[in-house]
Amino acid sequence: MVAGMGEVKGQRKYATAISKISATTGVNITNESNAITNNENNAPTETPPLANITVTGTGGLTGSSASGWIGLGFSSIPSNTIVFIKVSSPIYANAGGTINAQAYNNTSLVTSTSTLITAADGTLYYTVTANATFNTVRLNVTGNGGLIPGAGTVSINVLSAFYNTTNSSDCGIVLGTDGYNVSNPQRAIDGIKTTFSTLTPGALLSSANQNFYFSSPSNSSDEVKLTLSAPAAALSVTLLNNITVSAYNGSSSTAVWSMGLGNILSADLLGLLSNATPVTFSIAPGVAFDRVTVNFGSVLSLFSNLYIHEIERTPKKPSFTPISLQNVTACAGIPITLTPDAPAAGNTFKWYDSASDGALLSTGSSYMVSPLVSTTYYVATSKSTCTGESIRIPVNVTVNSISGGVIATDQTICNNSIPAPFTSTAAATITSGGTAATYQWQKSTDNNTFTNITSNATNVSYTETATLTQTTYYRRVATSTLNSVACSANSNVITVTVNSITAGTIGTNQTICLGSAPAAFTSLTGATGTGTTTYQWQKSTDNNTFTNIASAIAATYTETAAPAQTTYYRRVATSTLNTVTCSANSASITVTVAPIPSITVGTIANVCQETATTTLPYSATTGSPTTYSIVWNAYAMGKGFTNVNGATLTASPIIINKPVGTTVTPGSYSGTLTVSNANCTSSSQPITFTVLPRPATPNLILTTNPQ
Repeated sequence: MVAGMGEVKGQRKYATAISKISATTGVNITNESNAITNNENNAPTETPPLANITVTGTGGLTGSSASGWIGLGFSSIPSNTIVFIKVSSPIYANAGGTINAQAYNNTSLVTSTSTLITAADGTLYYTVTANATFNTVRLNVTGNGGLIPGAGTVSINVLSAFYNTTNSSDCGIVLGTDGYNVSNPQRAIDGIKTTFSTLTPGALLSSANQNFYFSSPSNSSDEVKLTLSAPAAALSVTLLNNITVSAYNGSSSTAVWSMGLGNILSADLLGLLSNATPVTFSIAPGVAFDRVTVNFGSVLSLFSNLYIHEIERTPKKPSFTPISLQNVTACAGIPITLTPDAPAAGNTFKWYDSASDGALLSTGSSYMVSPLVSTTYYVATSKSTCTGESIRIPVNVTVNSISGGVIATDQTICNNSIPAPFTSTAAATITSGGTAATYQWQKSTDNNTFTNITSNATNVSYTETATLTQTTYYRRVATSTLNSVACSANSNVITVTVNSITAGTIGTNQTICLGSAPAAFTSLTGATGTGTTTYQWQKSTDNNTFTNIASAIAATYTETAAPAQTTYYRRVATSTLNTVTCSANSASITVTVAPIPSITVGTIANVCQETATTTLPYSATTGSPTTYSIVWNAYAMGKGFTNVNGATLTASPIIINKPVGTTVTPGSYSGTLTVSNANCTSSSQPITFTVLPRPATPNLILTTNPQ
């Protein structure tokens, strides 16, 4: 039998007591205490001098065999527990002899089985198993007697004895293997998948088998992972059913679980196996076991080879509840968490990108992925402290991939206007098997938070009906459903840039007299625009139809012409952005042109020196004058005349006051007359009148006629 290699994670118990046969002819036992330890949890040093037992039979005509033993004791060994006796350097000289191991309870023999196994590094072990409690294992050595070639001598070193207690963290190392009609048995447990043991039935209707012994009993949920192959085209369903995998526990020869390979493998794996492809699969006995047998029986005239590449005890492979979680659909690039049923305590999951070998992607009870294409991931169960792991289970992630398509195109529009219709230059593309794409248009004012457009926005193209007052972003969302999973993708974003412009304010209304130019028009607030801002001044005589004023493109404007009538002025501000021009008009300024009044006057009546007033008749006026003013010349002012300023113009005639007295000497007096309306004053008209002298006092001579 050949032993496997690897670390055993179970709690190992070592022998702490030694016993041996009493002094007997031909038996020599030395350093026996070096095979035990004073603490069952610590191994002996296993360094020279080693415990040794050498037995030599007697020679000659009356030669006979000789036997001796070393016993290695424990406090108690549970039934059906494998005890391993580590030995080295067995020597079989001359007629040789035998070595075997047995179980004892103190000095009472316990029915047991024993097998010699050899580790890959050359270490030898004898295994002892009994179906009852025991506390000692004996290594029995017999040297044969005989004449030719002489007495047999058997010698062997004993290093230690131990067993492993049941432990959930035990890695389930295959410690040994033996079999029948098997070659290179160690290659089935060397950890190299490209090597293999070979089972070859020796004759028709014969069989071959290989037994595998584990370091300790398994947990009831543990499984066995096997990798097998066979020559191409050698296998048939009939032959496969003659390959049996069986699990055993303890010293019982009755399998706790057994099944033909044809019932274990799926059709796909059977196909691979028949094509000489190594196939890895697992069996789950559902009960505790400590060894497994692979039996290969030939059928009639058909027999061939069976290759066992590797065998390993593992924790239970991952499972999914419901099973549909093993085949999921996800949206491209959207995270989805793959979660098998929770592993047993102390176990975890390893996630891979391949059914074998490949890269380790993650370790944990779940795995979040965001595949862009349909991908199969593989998950295996491992014990946290062990390197081995269960068979890998595929988890298929079907990706529902959809593109948003392409829409056109960016626009620049003026404030409070409607963009041109949005068109589709490329429809959405969907995953084969998905439903036809449906559409929903959305818009946003920050290119971050989009909301659905609720009216007539589910077609491949879209026409906006609302006016825009700020830059707005549009996109089309395409949705397709695959395996009841709806996935969406966004198109490119169309930017509708609103070219905003405010005209600013200008000041202010004016009233001017006919023939005058208005005061300069000022800018109270400048225009503001999204793009480059320019100005153009305009004027109108009806406040409706405006025309551009040549070269009037500054923020302010000075009119040089005298309007002939009331005229309206405004400033047009224009913003140019992305070659799109947008304009806004300021409020208009009204320049009211007032008429200049006039008056038609007659002749001022001459007046005597003593008279206080005279009259100025007038026959007509224009421009609705309401007041009049008289400015006398210096001569008149020197004689006491006073100017009249803004007197109310009454009905004709105008009463003119004059000074009374001798100061006003007879003669001609002159001045100017103007009339005014609310805004304007007429031109000056000269006025003149004459002050007449007072007649001389007549001399009256009275002649008296005497009688």
